[in-house]
Amino acid sequence: RALKAAAQALGFDVNDALMLGADSRTLSSHDLTARAGPFRFVHIDGGHNRDHVQADAQLTLETLSSEGVICFDDFYNPLWPEVTSGVYEFMREHGDFAPLFFANMKVFLVRRENAEAYKAGVVSSPYMRGVQKLACHYDGDEAVLFKQPNSTRLAFRALEMMRLQRLGSFVYR
Repeated sequence: RALKAAAQALGFDVNDALMLGADSRTLSSHDLTARAGPFRFVHIDGGHNRDHVQADAQLTLETLSSEGVICFDDFYNPLWPEVTSGVYEFMREHGDFAPLFFANMKVFLVRRENAEAYKAGVVSSPYMRGVQKLACHYDGDEAVLFKQPNSTRLAFRALEMMRLQRLGSFVYR
């Protein structure tokens, strides 16, 4: 219910037939892709220990489209340090993913070949006008830190606008 309410608050339509509440450690990629095909956006806000982060990340890898975006919640949240270490471990193990941006204890990752196009599209979006942006670096990659309380909501809207306008060479499923 909370996920549905949050999605609707962001202006997204929610199809109840596609909602699935379960522990990611008990799901297969087929359980998910059979409902909707490969995903273009996955928001991970599950268990907060290392095992959960790894299970969520593995399941996401198996279901993400080639143009997909992964958002990990509670990144750098001092209450959940294993989330941050799990995300760093994921990025080290899967070097084809790069950080796109950071906002409100969330990190958004994309495949390296898509990073510049996504970054340009989100940063230049009308939704992001007036949002303070700082360049930050992780292991040789440049990402963007958005420094306002509502920046996550605006970034979600910018990503959705990119999908609707089909910017660049991205094909969405």
